Amino acid sequence: MKTNKEIVDAFTNGETAENRNMFVEKDYFGRTIIYSYGRHFPLCLRTKKGLFIINKDSYSQSTSRQQTILRNELTFFSTAEKEVSTERLKELIGLEFQDEAELVELGL
Repeated sequence: MKTNKEIVDAFTNGETAENRNMFVEKDYFGRTIIYSYGRHFPLCLRTKKGLFIINKDSYSQSTSRQQTILRNELTFFSTAEKEVSTERLKELIGLEFQDEAELVELGL
């Protein structure tokens, strides 16, 4: 079984992966999304251009550990990052956009 770190590594590389408590999937627009325990709590969305939109909300102690692993991994990337609430991230997952300019148009 893959560790949470391995799941996060797959996510940052734009790949899908899963274990018992985290999973990464591609959406209709080709973006990669990492979830904690289910679609009710997305941790982060990665666009095809490498922009990361991070969930700033907390959920549980184990999810906080997953968020720490994710944030530590993202320090190795020089790409842009945005932080939003869980609800806003869920909204953005349903919208088509790929880069920062389009996010500005969406109010971020």
